[in-house]
Amino acid sequence: MSDHSRRRFLRRSGAAVGALVGLGAAGSASAAENGWEAVESPTSKSLNGVVDAAGGPFAAGGGGRVLSRGVDGEWEVVLENGPSAASNSLTCIDATSDGASVWVAGGSGVIGEIDTTTNELTDYSAPNGKTSTWEAITVTGLAGTNETISLVNGSGEELTGERQSDGSIEWEAVVKPGGGASIKGAGAYGENSFVAVDTNAKVYESTDSGTTWEEIGIDGGSVGLYDVAGPGGDDLNAAAGGGKLFRYDGNRWTALQVGSNTIKSVDRLSEEGLAAGGSGYVFRRQTLGSWERVATPTESNLNGAVIRPESADVAVGAGGAIVEKRALDQ
Repeated sequence: MSDHSRRRFLRRSGAAVGALVGLGAAGSASAAENGWEAVESPTSKSLNGVVDAAGGPFAAGGGGRVLSRGVDGEWEVVLENGPSAASNSLTCIDATSDGASVWVAGGSGVIGEIDTTTNELTDYSAPNGKTSTWEAITVTGLAGTNETISLVNGSGEELTGERQSDGSIEWEAVVKPGGGASIKGAGAYGENSFVAVDTNAKVYESTDSGTTWEEIGIDGGSVGLYDVAGPGGDDLNAAAGGGKLFRYDGNRWTALQVGSNTIKSVDRLSEEGLAAGGSGYVFRRQTLGSWERVATPTESNLNGAVIRPESADVAVGAGGAIVEKRALDQ
């Protein structure tokens, strides 16, 4: 999950799911007509997430590989075998607020920080002895200065780490935001506020850097949640199974039917929104309650998407698939 504005959202409790809203999935423009194009990928392994950073986007995935897109537009491998050099799959990726560092995490508790200028890696794997697979990572603050790192796993646990004055990361005790269901997605709204979503259609918020958590929905939700993003408390989206995106207005959740396959990733930037899911489809936000389904040149399931203002939006997925959305006149 990526929230470029990093604004915290208002706390609300007892949020209920609203009426199911059908949206215009039919009549999608072809990839050639809408500006999406496939680009050459340096890996055939699944790419599980993508984030924008200083100098361009980074993606992470199978075998511990991390890719970056250079100024020449070519993607290259910048980390071959993961933080521990054991080729553990990387399931998630995020960047510091200034984009100077990219953080990745995944199988067997691996965690790594990559300097986006030098591609130098620092390994933080298995903090507090935790070797479960990390499902999502969220980072706030400036690289090397005041980062707060929040990690969640398939056991429903959350772990927070904070940068110290000597440059080390101090890891707090593990907590469980909810009842222990697998937490698949997380995000940040302000330096101290985090939100997480699980496979039981529950959303949790912390306003004290992960020390305590409060459930804020979704009452009546019936599908698993996989990602969450939004610029504020009255404008939040959660990606879900069954082709659904949930919209939060600060008080209630509304289910939006945007497709038929699972939506794995959602990114928001002010009024813009981009989501990615099965069979190579992306979804573009039109209004607060309307998303358009858009075909891309791949039929691979897409696992991650990122909005890149004034540049090429990117989605990544199975088999190393990378698609980019460029201006139609380019």
